[in-house]
Amino acid sequence: MGLSAAPDVQFDYVGSLLLARKLYALGEEVDEMMSNRTTHSYTALTDWLGPFGREFRERISSERTQATAIASQLREGARQWASRWAEAMNEQNSINHARETKRIEDDRSGWDNFTGDLFGHDDLPPSPNTIDVPTEPNFYATGTLKRY
Repeated sequence: MGLSAAPDVQFDYVGSLLLARKLYALGEEVDEMMSNRTTHSYTALTDWLGPFGREFRERISSERTQATAIASQLREGARQWASRWAEAMNEQNSINHARETKRIEDDRSGWDNFTGDLFGHDDLPPSPNTIDVPTEPNFYATGTLKRY
């Protein structure tokens, strides 16, 4: 099955970039929250000594490690949504281009086919430009769907 016969890509273009923005912002919030907690924990630990102080220090260290990993995963998830957005946009643009090319080829007369075979066809639409992956933190759309 060629691209011209392919169905439209089923993808939430707007929602995926909105989700990417929210995931990235949530990752930033987790980092900020952990930074604030770490600052406050240092204040608490200046006077908190002994076994409970050591236990608290270990818990804060573990929490910091986990929070850093979670924030990183949220931001990576945002980047992956943006990447899937670009893939879906490029695939749909390729499908639209193939459909338009097929329509033009099907509408050609015998004479157009004959002269085009000899001298080349100049009536086909140019291939769509590749759409880049949106980048953080705003994940703005980097292109649009090409309609013919």
